[in-house]
Amino acid sequence: MSQKRKAVSFEKKQNRNGYLYCMPFIIGFLVFVAYPLFKVVVFSFNELTVGAETYETTWVGLTHYNRIFFVDPDFRKTVLSSVRDMVINVPVVVLFSFFVASILNQKFVGRTVFRTILFLPVILASGMVDYLTAGDFISSNMQNIGSLSENSGSVFSGGLTQLLTEMNIGKSFVDFIDGLVGRISDITTMSAVPSVIFLSGMQSISPSIYEASYIEGASAWDVFWKISFPMVSPLILVNIIYCIVDSFTSSSNKAITEIHEALFSNAQYGLGSAMALFYLVLAGIIIMIIYTLVKRLVYYYD
Repeated sequence: MSQKRKAVSFEKKQNRNGYLYCMPFIIGFLVFVAYPLFKVVVFSFNELTVGAETYETTWVGLTHYNRIFFVDPDFRKTVLSSVRDMVINVPVVVLFSFFVASILNQKFVGRTVFRTILFLPVILASGMVDYLTAGDFISSNMQNIGSLSENSGSVFSGGLTQLLTEMNIGKSFVDFIDGLVGRISDITTMSAVPSVIFLSGMQSISPSIYEASYIEGASAWDVFWKISFPMVSPLILVNIIYCIVDSFTSSSNKAITEIHEALFSNAQYGLGSAMALFYLVLAGIIIMIIYTLVKRLVYYYD
């Protein structure tokens, strides 16, 4: 009886410590996520008048949402364009990341250098690099490099389009490939983090599993589809969700730009809040749908 009481007491102590360790996250979530989100919901049903030290709200009901859905067609088109780009980018980025991680998981000379180069797009896309390249000389050279890259991509895209057209391939497929080539820089940048995630998952697989499979006579193709791919399938789900969020929140996303302009450039805080809330709900619904569908294909090892 006494041992049972001690066990219960120890379990309660563990639960208390768990809540204690999670308390910084809980407080941060309530202060920096839950409360601002609540204010966004309130602002979306009001018109804000900002003064020198305070602001006033005027209830307008569903006026902002009516403008989004029925009056202003530009934002709807922008959101649909963002969803379309996400549908195209996410599968390409995940497949490209998996391919790159599979190559970098092999042993070859200079592997560390290539792994470093893989993550450079994330560093180059950071705000710190923008700050460091703010000087005239560095900025002008970075612009020259960017324009050279765009020109090279245009030349390659034009040649590839001409080749596919001469092969009598359908125009819709040619336009799709041409669009992917035109976004190769964005796809490479978006693939950096998923590639690292895939690579870490592949390196966590015990080499003894591969040795045993090769001893049993398995080919490299069998090992890939029956060992490597199933064991990293949970990371496929993680990377899909990551790429969806990254695509929806990218600074190059036109929907994000339009919401930012409404809030900060045009000072339309109520309308901007309604646009942001609608965009958030739409992204959440898409993530839940894709999560439900992809989760069935994930295999978890015990």
